[in-house]
Amino acid sequence: MQVGMIIALLSLNLVIRQENDTMNARQLAGITLLCALSLASAATGMSTQPLETIRQAAAEFIRSRITLNEDENLKIQVRQLDRRLRLAACPSALQVRLPTGFQLKSRTSVQVACNDSLEPWKIFVPLRIQRETLAWTAQTALPRGHRLGPQDLRQSRVLADLEQVFPERSRLIGKQLKQPVQAGQALQESWLESPIALRRGERVTLVAGQGRVQVRMTGEVLQNARMGEKVRVRNLSSGKKLEGWLVRPGEVQLGGPPPVAQQWQRP
Repeated sequence: MQVGMIIALLSLNLVIRQENDTMNARQLAGITLLCALSLASAATGMSTQPLETIRQAAAEFIRSRITLNEDENLKIQVRQLDRRLRLAACPSALQVRLPTGFQLKSRTSVQVACNDSLEPWKIFVPLRIQRETLAWTAQTALPRGHRLGPQDLRQSRVLADLEQVFPERSRLIGKQLKQPVQAGQALQESWLESPIALRRGERVTLVAGQGRVQVRMTGEVLQNARMGEKVRVRNLSSGKKLEGWLVRPGEVQLGGPPPVAQQWQRP
């Protein structure tokens, strides 16, 4: 196309000289430049791929790959592309895929390509993907160490990353905050811990064995412990130090893994 444009311009130059030998060089150069810009503009408009179609293809690809709950909405931010890009127009649908090694996370990139044009191309398009969802949030500002109650919670719509999972209300009540929380913030599992259920020096019942065959004895707690945690204890009869699981207030199951069927009783 560039060679054809040069030939056309030279021919035009020759015609102008033949028709008007009295035209000065400056006028001739101006007409030639004007024609060159017109031809280049027309060629560019006909042959380049609109950048907005690339961004739309990237967003549509993401929407087709994410399943949401009924009460959720998807929010996709596609970064603006460099307006200086001049990519050949694609005669067929753009091909979009996740590049090798990339995952469908809140911050990712997709590859948009055209393999059918005279000048094939591919481009990486960065995106930010979030979802609008329901979560339990703090009714008011809450300090570190605060023990959550029903009055502290309200359900709100929040904007969250794809990787974020918010706990159910039942997993919040009775938990203690490990950090301050601002009013309206969505509560996250990593911010919570069970309150101290036993303190060092307290007496507990030690239970050895399972089912009907059990031996019970009195012990002393050697460390602070939360419900469901492993705790060190001392058998007051033998003086031996043992380890067990705090399965309910005042009771430690000795040895083995925590009973999977045990439902921790909330304080």
